[in-house]
Amino acid sequence: MKTVMLSIFFVLISIMNFAQINLEHTFSGPGMTYPINTNNQTMYYDFNSTTSVLTIYNNDYSLYKSLTIIPPAGFKTPSLTGGISTKVFNNDDLVEFCFSFATTSTSNPYESKLLLYNENLQVLKDFGNRILLTIFKTVDNVTKCNVIGYIISGSQMIYYQDIYHLPGNLPVDVYNDLPSTEEQTPFPNPANTYIIIPFSIGVSESAVLNIFNQQGQMIDSRIITGNEISLKYDVQSLSPGFYFYQYNNVKEKFIVTR
Repeated sequence: MKTVMLSIFFVLISIMNFAQINLEHTFSGPGMTYPINTNNQTMYYDFNSTTSVLTIYNNDYSLYKSLTIIPPAGFKTPSLTGGISTKVFNNDDLVEFCFSFATTSTSNPYESKLLLYNENLQVLKDFGNRILLTIFKTVDNVTKCNVIGYIISGSQMIYYQDIYHLPGNLPVDVYNDLPSTEEQTPFPNPANTYIIIPFSIGVSESAVLNIFNQQGQMIDSRIITGNEISLKYDVQSLSPGFYFYQYNNVKEKFIVTR
């Protein structure tokens, strides 16, 4: 009898523990929804790369704003980079975010543009021919950002990394929640010669990046390391069509044309 009572007791405790886990909200749509802390609240956002619409939600899951990102003249394919925040690039309460754009030029297909916006779609900073931005805090508590770009010189890729001192500030734990460059999309996309595959892993880490055709067959595999931020991949031997690559938990699609 004592054994039966103990069993019932533990079952009840288990039920009570599970009862504390409550579903609050379900986001559904064509893309992933990510949480982000700001100085004011925890917010949520998603970016639809097909419609170029950035949607931001409040802490209570109500709609905060829905914004259509229009590429500047001569550019296309907006890609969210560097996270969403407040009080980093200035000290007001407006949400700030950064987008990179691929060029429409066929003579220089690797040109890009990186723009910093606020929630009113005002351009706060044009970083020029750059592709991504990451925010960090120094040991002496100074907020800075690393803006990265590259050029193609012959068959060699040459990187440029600009360090900016920022006027605003965020708590350290907020920085840890900022999206990484894993959310970057490959470009130019579609591609007919090369495609740049951006990635983000730990400096001392390595990973296997696999490339698959439309039928899900693996056609290539590369080792990537944290010493680099992207892979320049030759697609000239690939037949026109859809492909995708995957490493760790990151999966992205790209198109090959002729």
